[in-house]
Amino acid sequence: MMNWPNMNEGSSAGGYEQWEYHTRFVEANATAQNDYLSQKYPGQKMPKFAVEAVLPELNQFGEQGWELIYMEPLNVGNHGDVGIGNSSVTVWTHTYFCVFKRRKRS
Repeated sequence: MMNWPNMNEGSSAGGYEQWEYHTRFVEANATAQNDYLSQKYPGQKMPKFAVEAVLPELNQFGEQGWELIYMEPLNVGNHGDVGIGNSSVTVWTHTYFCVFKRRKRS
């Protein structure tokens, strides 16, 4: 069994940085981002679900101080549930699960 450090030790008064986190499903849809993609990648024809299509939304989070720390393609169900892969079947998706963090504001 792992011994975790006391979570109350070294609180903000002790100098530890504090973080807040945000999770979000981001969809790659090149059709919806056609203007952005044609300016960023002139002369290139992007596939309908090009991953580059998530950049405008990710950049908006960056402008708000959020840092992307994790991104993974996932299949999302109608109720917000997520599917996990099956190694014997290829399942296609254009939805990415993203985790962001930023310093907690005082």
